Amino acid sequence: MDYSTRTALEIKDSHLELDTAHFKNVIESHDNQVVVHLIQSYPLRCSRCGQLMFKNGFKIVNVLGPSLHYQPTIWSIRNQKYLCKPSSACPSTITELAKVKDIKYRHHISQAIKQQVMIQLTTNESQIDIAKELGISDWTVRRVIFNLDQFFKPNYHWLPRHIAFDDFTLKIIVPLILFCHDVIATCVITFCATIVRLVWQCARLRLTCIRLIVILFMNYFPMP
Repeated sequence: MDYSTRTALEIKDSHLELDTAHFKNVIESHDNQVVVHLIQSYPLRCSRCGQLMFKNGFKIVNVLGPSLHYQPTIWSIRNQKYLCKPSSACPSTITELAKVKDIKYRHHISQAIKQQVMIQLTTNESQIDIAKELGISDWTVRRVIFNLDQFFKPNYHWLPRHIAFDDFTLKIIVPLILFCHDVIATCVITFCATIVRLVWQCARLRLTCIRLIVILFMNYFPMP
């Protein structure tokens, strides 16, 4: 595969090649999507004994890659299967599957698509529009957003200068109400204590207060 084709398909794995041995047209167009036939095979050593593993056929895996000609592109990868037979160094059979760079194990969407999702999230587009543009489901966009939580930690001790009304949630309103309630209660208690102290310092007002207290006591608790 030449450099121009590899760049156009955004293939980063140096071992991944076009499957010209099994297909005459390695890039085909089917039902509004492009199918690229690739093959992945390279020498692999056993992770246990270190010997070269035997090649044991292929497994075809379909992966969604970056779009080509503004159409969804499917990488039909013929992955090499490997086998290490039991021996003195390997008491059990070891099987492996060729790995492809930029594609995680048992994933059917390339990392390039997920990176494009993260770039599109910075624009003023909805999740449904991003999904339609990249040829994926809106749940895939949401999973990418959920996986970003490990990279972004919210700072709960800071607020921006401008906050929209819909940004307020119960997590903000409830502590704010409790804080205001405590402040108001403290101010009321302080004001009442100040008034009582000033009244008590005046002799005439103090005598009047004592008389009012006695009258109220007699009204609410009459003598038998």
